[in-house]
Parts: sequence; C-alpha cells; structure tokens
Amino acid sequence: MYSSMHGSAPCIKATINYMEQTKGSRKISPRTDVNVTIGACESEIDVTIIDRVNSLLSPPPRSRSCSHTGNIPMYTGVPDTFSQTLEDGANSSEMTTDIKVNSSNVKLYIRFPIPDLRPQSQVDRFPWWKKNLREEMVILKLSDFRFITSIKSQQSVLQMDVICKEVHDEMSLNKSSNAVAEH
Repeated sequence: MYSSMHGSAPCIKATINYMEQTKGSRKISPRTDVNVTIGACESEIDVTIIDRVNSLLSPPPRSRSCSHTGNIPMYTGVPDTFSQTLEDGANSSEMTTDIKVNSSNVKLYIRFPIPDLRPQSQVDRFPWWKKNLREEMVILKLSDFRFITSIKSQQSVLQMDVICKEVHDEMSLNKSSNAVAEH
C-alpha cells in the first residue's frame, strides 16, 4: 500500500460494494456503492476535457446525406460502445450507483479554453483533440471536500453535489509570473 509523503495515511483508499437483493421471487434493484478517500491533492482541470471525452464516448450520428470535408474522425463506423455497454448491463430493474469522493484538502487549478470560432471546414483550424488553453487560471483551495452523486440507470437527470468546509480562490494571470489575486 502506498502512503502519503505527509504521514502514514494512504494516498488513496477505495471501497466498492455491490449489493443485489431479492424479496421472494422478485429481484430488488441492484446497487453499487463506490467510496473513495484521497489524501491532500492538487489537480489541474481543463474544462474542455468534457467536450473532448464526450466526442469520443458519444459520437454524433452519421448521416449518408451529409458530405464531410477534412479528416474523418477515428471513431467513424464504430458503435457507441460506452452507451451500448451501459444499456446492455441494465435490465428491467433499475441499477443505482452511489459515488462518494472525500479529501481533507484539494487544490484545483482550473484552466479555460481559447475558443476557435472559425468554421469547421477551415483547414488551419486547431485540432479538437489538442489543448488550446489560456495562461490565466482560477485556483480553488477546498478543505474537507466531498463529492456525492447517485447514478440511476433509468434516470436522465444527474445530480452532483460538491460540499466543502472552506473555499479559497485565487486568479493567476500568468503561469510564468507570480501575479496572483487572492480572495
């Protein structure tokens, strides 16, 4: 087991419990609990990662009537395996997955994109899979951080809760300089 540099506590501890109950001959909805405890950590978050991952996991539907110019995405012709796997695993009963992530101290560096507003057909457009980020960043210091969500297989709305005791924010204007505005 790995331990933190700041003591004997482990850097990460994860517990996964799967429960499937039956009541007579009827199956009650299965449930998975995922609990993750992380030691003090720092992470950089690029808000465009959501778009890049989503384009890989949920590719847009292909239509034979539209013509494509430029490069063909690598996922063309491949079924949407992520969504298909989730649907195949779901049966008539609703599956629930509860996820809880805890940490005593989290420091997040949030980076923002430089939007490329040129038309999709333009050849010298910046590739969608590469980072194109501003130098400025928002730094959030969270104490007693908790992230909680519950994913239900037959529910289209997902609620995510972020709870923490204290939040301190800073705005770094330039990665190379020490110009920081703290609040």
